[in-house]
Amino acid sequence: MSTKEDDLIARAEILQQAIAMLQLIIQQIKAGGEIAPPCCCVSRYQARGK
Repeated sequence: MSTKEDDLIARAEILQQAIAMLQLIIQQIKAGGEIAPPCCCVSRYQARGK
């Protein structure tokens, strides 16, 4: 295999590990119970001026 192929394989493995970790974190959050009522949403505000 060439170095380019090795690099691609290594990057794919890193992505697979990251996805697995995120799925685990999502499961842990869901297992913690309801965080906010379903009708709530998250908004972001930005202060302007002084």
